[in-house]
Amino acid sequence: MPKIVVPTSGTRPIYGGNVRISDDPEVLDPQTGELRRLEKGIARQKEDILAEAEKLGVEIGFWYEENDVSAFKKKRIVLPNGRSVWRVIRPDFREMLADYEDGTIQGIIYYDLDRMTRQPRDLEDQIDLVEFYKRPVETVTGQMDLRTSSGRAMARVMVAMANKASEDTSRRVARARLQRCWRRRQPAATTRAQ
Repeated sequence: MPKIVVPTSGTRPIYGGNVRISDDPEVLDPQTGELRRLEKGIARQKEDILAEAEKLGVEIGFWYEENDVSAFKKKRIVLPNGRSVWRVIRPDFREMLADYEDGTIQGIIYYDLDRMTRQPRDLEDQIDLVEFYKRPVETVTGQMDLRTSSGRAMARVMVAMANKASEDTSRRVARARLQRCWRRRQPAATTRAQ
């Protein structure tokens, strides 16, 4: 989804707000009869980010919405030289980093570090920009200052743990899926006995 531009007063620094939820179920819209995403998760995050922006004395001028977007799952990309790399595909995240680099936004507010990323590579891209441009990256749920070595170290540890949690969940989900497939292939009497 392209970034959403929000009118601002022009008197306070302009930040970008990033909202992300990995899994947003589709529901039938009673008015249109079409399937649409619930968007409750990103709506709650937006409310909290707006409150944080108010506390910081800044305005959210752009929303980077990543609804139903994983910050963990990688896809294979074939490079021009024929080699492969595996990357998380997040166009809105990349656009936000570009806007941060270009100075379109003076800072970023995330709901939480694990909404920012679950891949160390993505965190390092954010850190590189913060180290060079020295502009803030804030979270609603805690203090994290990527402009300091302690803040960067803590963010790296937290993202490593979030990545581990995602890998564990992925493994359990895959195992449960395999078990369901196996049970469907068993004769009815065997399935009931288990």
